[in-house]
Amino acid sequence: MFSFHQTLGNLSISQLQQLSPFANLNSVEYPIISSILSNQSYKKMYVAHMQTMLEENVLNGLYETRALELQSIIAADYQSDPNKFYTYANFLNNVTSSVGTTGPPPNGIIIGITQLMEARTSYLANLAEFQAQAPTIVSTNYLPAQVSPLSQLSITAIVDLATQVYLGYRFSRRDPFQSIEMLDDGAHSDGLAEDGIFGISGLVMTADMEYYIYAENDEAGRFFPEHAEQETFSVKLAAEVVINEFLADNETSSSDQDGEYDDWIELYNNTEAEISLAGYSLSDNGTDLRQWIFPDTSIQANDFLVIWADNDPEQTGLHATFKLSASGETIYLGDAAGNPLNEVVFSAQDADYSLGRYPNGTGDFYKLQPSVGTSNSSPSKLWDDPHPEIPDGFFLSQNFPNPFNPETNISYGLGQVANVSLQIYDIRGQLVLSIKAGIQPAGNYEFSWNGMNNANKPVPAGLYLTKLQSDSFSKTIKMLMIK
Repeated sequence: MFSFHQTLGNLSISQLQQLSPFANLNSVEYPIISSILSNQSYKKMYVAHMQTMLEENVLNGLYETRALELQSIIAADYQSDPNKFYTYANFLNNVTSSVGTTGPPPNGIIIGITQLMEARTSYLANLAEFQAQAPTIVSTNYLPAQVSPLSQLSITAIVDLATQVYLGYRFSRRDPFQSIEMLDDGAHSDGLAEDGIFGISGLVMTADMEYYIYAENDEAGRFFPEHAEQETFSVKLAAEVVINEFLADNETSSSDQDGEYDDWIELYNNTEAEISLAGYSLSDNGTDLRQWIFPDTSIQANDFLVIWADNDPEQTGLHATFKLSASGETIYLGDAAGNPLNEVVFSAQDADYSLGRYPNGTGDFYKLQPSVGTSNSSPSKLWDDPHPEIPDGFFLSQNFPNPFNPETNISYGLGQVANVSLQIYDIRGQLVLSIKAGIQPAGNYEFSWNGMNNANKPVPAGLYLTKLQSDSFSKTIKMLMIK
């Protein structure tokens, strides 16, 4: 059996199983991968991410479970296909073992998924780079706890077995992460010199910040959180005016003065004084933060202000020159000088449900029943109280917020009555919490997890998997708890 590799050519089964993760390291024909892997820090980062992928998808058997789930979905269609290249028995067996005859596809030998990955995992585990002891990042913290615009921030991390520690940070999703070394010298808000606490001080806060920690020694590196830069920690500014709530798919929820069901954005004034918004701006375009500029308008103390995002600026009232995308995007709020004050990134939205802060003005964003221009209510914690609308099919939404500490909301929907189970597992595949098992009617459901297990004891920080399963549907999401 041979499989064609883009740069290495035809590979046998054993060559596939023992394919070096550092292939083309010394090849002048592939300068990008060669340059990356020749840099020892980048190579350690690469290995760290590979180890995370192995732990989360391979060592716990999740990849095989998912392969079997996908196989079951298409099995009937494959069996009835009159033009299939392999037999139905081949199709069933190929998850675990090779099928086919000699030569290339469509009739050649195709290696089994577990046959490949079990041997490959063993091969990788025996490489020196994968056996090296990486630093342990115990925790991270920042001061002050309440951060105001243009104030200075200090960030610390407790790290063992590290020779160098770096902070990756950015103030906008539009920007790349910057890297700066954290020191354990007693002079950077890090406590005593050489006490295992690394720090950086004097970061000027111009907007909400995302950050992560990277630590390395002579042999290996580690990220915290492990999914950085895709997942990060955040520092929120205690801004005077913030985006408080928005609705990006307004079907029947609330209408403007002309009876139109348009998208809307709600601001909140966190202060005890009226604030003029003349010259402030709203945008959903990262390259044009001044997309819509406020007229001579004020927001009252501890009050709300609603802007209709309908691209109808000629209408009476506050109507922005853009619309929100129900499939997800970013909303930007800027001050009169053009400085970014607040940005909110959101994914695909459900019709007639908003995302809003709780508590108002300072809290995290949660999926809410819309409360346009009024105070947001506490997010629902009743998983067994479905919303009246019936979804078109089955779904499990990404938890929100994510990362979280210690509480997050999980939403799912059933298009018809079903016998379902909703369970949370740790990264090793051990059951942490059984949320629901049994027959449920069609509807939309929500559950708030407070970080406790089946024994009502708190679980440690780390990656967790939530799985929704029925007779005809299965989906798993990843959730990151931070402390």
